[in-house]
Amino acid sequence: MKSVLIVGTALAALMIGPAFAADIPLKAPAASPYLNWSGIYFGVEGGTNFGTTQSIFGPTGQAINNKYHPVGMLLGGTAGLNWQIGSIVIGAEGDIGWTNKRDSAHDIAPFNTTFFEQFNEKWIATYRGRLGFVFGSQGNWMIYGTGGGASASVNIAVNGSGARISETRTLNGWTAGGGVETLLGPNWSLKSEVLFVRFDDKAFFTPAPNPLFLSNRVIQTDQVISRVGLNYRFGLMGW
Repeated sequence: MKSVLIVGTALAALMIGPAFAADIPLKAPAASPYLNWSGIYFGVEGGTNFGTTQSIFGPTGQAINNKYHPVGMLLGGTAGLNWQIGSIVIGAEGDIGWTNKRDSAHDIAPFNTTFFEQFNEKWIATYRGRLGFVFGSQGNWMIYGTGGGASASVNIAVNGSGARISETRTLNGWTAGGGVETLLGPNWSLKSEVLFVRFDDKAFFTPAPNPLFLSNRVIQTDQVISRVGLNYRFGLMGW
């Protein structure tokens, strides 16, 4: 009789145990925090700056020299604002950087081929809108397109016949490109981007300060900026 009771008790425990365990609430796994891109940010950036330049004689449109290809490094700072709506990020960004982009080319016939032109870009700035799409398990990646205006300080020097003339002017134009950015945490982000810049034609030496040199040397230039940047973001209004 005692053996039957023990067996019956064990069977009852086996039947009741799973049902009782099913009634115990299980703790759900912690959800991954979904990061937000909204806020004001400041950062640093650096990379390369290269492109194509040519001079045109203003009165006739003739090429003064063949196309040449200035190249240099770029280092500067940036500031911007993001506003996230679902998976879309709308923003505005501005940056300015020092550059040592430079090159030179000789004049070609029918102009004096002993003369040569030197191109030296000193700084470049862009001011753009950005439109991005957020993805990733935590929303920590963004691919974006960007476009707006650009300005640069360019010095043109011409050497020949034992003399030299030089002039610095600000060029303005437009820029467009895109990039990818990732959040390294709630505040830090790392980006990589490429921008194409096309500047409006700009006339230098109007007139030339020395009669040995051509007046109205019109500079045509475009460039590609390839760079990486590190930003720190400050959230706004609870973001």
